[in-house]
Amino acid sequence: MLRVTVRSLLAGGLLRPIDGKAWGSQGTGKRCEVCVDPVTEEQVEYEIESGKDGKPIVTHLRCFLIWQDESRKTATARPLGQQ
Repeated sequence: MLRVTVRSLLAGGLLRPIDGKAWGSQGTGKRCEVCVDPVTEEQVEYEIESGKDGKPIVTHLRCFLIWQDESRKTATARPLGQQ
């Protein structure tokens, strides 16, 4: 289900393919942009430099890994000349 959500967000332009830096830290309670649940202090929070207006996007580790995988699939599925 989470993978389908990521694909939908990518297709709709609500998430951009991951192509920049990402870093992890202790969760701060911010809302995950993929699953919308908060990233608690017991979890690892990932910030990705793909946000609109240069703002980082926050995700859980699992959400980040699926987003990263789907981003790779999207990049390799583009026709030649559109990369």
